[in-house]
Amino acid sequence: MRLRKIKIQNFRKLNDVEINLGDATFLIGANNAGKSSTLDVIEYLVTDKKLDNSCRSKYIVDGEELTKTEDVIIEGCFDNVDATIVNQRGFNSSRLNSYPDENGNVKYFFNYRVRLTADGKNHREIQMHQQKLKDEFVDCKKWQDFIDKGVDADVYIIGKGKKRFGRKLSNVV
Repeated sequence: MRLRKIKIQNFRKLNDVEINLGDATFLIGANNAGKSSTLDVIEYLVTDKKLDNSCRSKYIVDGEELTKTEDVIIEGCFDNVDATIVNQRGFNSSRLNSYPDENGNVKYFFNYRVRLTADGKNHREIQMHQQKLKDEFVDCKKWQDFIDKGVDADVYIIGKGKKRFGRKLSNVV
């Protein structure tokens, strides 16, 4: 597994930055340009270290230093992931995305985000991949619309007073 891309928002001097990483990536720049902050970002992504208010971007208004209150967001895209990762705690197949490599082999990746919200809470999230409805179901608005178009009524389950789709949706997506 390797870290392929980092997106950073409101972390110290890195307010809206996207960095593509290769097999070897060099951080070159003037003092106080954000090289160390970039390395810290990687540490937050790959360890359980928590973000705190010292990570927030600062700005100056009328000579006074103020701290941004927007969420601090660090996102990492990890690729070359072994498919067996779905056996790990917190993973399932809906969190793993796939793509063909140059030889036609299936490769896997996932997007991971560390976030510090305005209220000071830390969140760690794995982005689930988007599923696209088949064209014949795009205009369906209600559960009955799906059933009327031939979807077996058993593909949804009832839970907590709301109808929700179950796991047997392969004929819809």
